[in-house]
Amino acid sequence: VRARFVRVAGADLRRPEEALVRMAWGSPARTAIASMQDLLGLGPEARLNTPGVPEGNWVWRMAPGAAGKALTARLRALTADTGRLPG
Repeated sequence: VRARFVRVAGADLRRPEEALVRMAWGSPARTAIASMQDLLGLGPEARLNTPGVPEGNWVWRMAPGAAGKALTARLRALTADTGRLPG
């Protein structure tokens, strides 16, 4: 499964979330959505939901200032590179 993911996504397995976001933004879909946890490159400590576990879900909150200028610049570039800018 990992080898196929690397082949299809051209991904570095150390940062698969970056490849998944890039694939979503590059898709022909009208809307692309990614979780803040993925955009921020957070690990399992920021997991939002664990199926089958009744407690501790849906409690993650983004820290103030976590989405700084670097993330803004990265998303702006990705949005431009994938043609998702209006006009």
